[in-house]
Amino acid sequence: KIAAPIWVDGSFTRQKDHPADIDVVADVSHLDQPTATPAIMLWINRVAVKHAYSVDFWIKHPFLPTDLTEFFRYAGTKAAAETGLDSKYLKGILRVLP
Repeated sequence: KIAAPIWVDGSFTRQKDHPADIDVVADVSHLDQPTATPAIMLWINRVAVKHAYSVDFWIKHPFLPTDLTEFFRYAGTKAAAETGLDSKYLKGILRVLP
């Protein structure tokens, strides 16, 4: 069990016949190490997780340089090319609370 807010995004949010993957970010920034460990282990094993489930798993923590919850809030270059939107277009992202 991951006791952290989870942010979910991916190519399934666009009009694609065959979405490529799901992007998941667990916000462990406020958790102590024992509570954050399940999410950290998924992140460490993200290559195997991607291969098994087509899920790109990331964590949000102050020690990491990039906040992917912010990154996934924008359309980005792929979606912009597919939809005609600006890549900086602010879009929705699903947040699931523990």
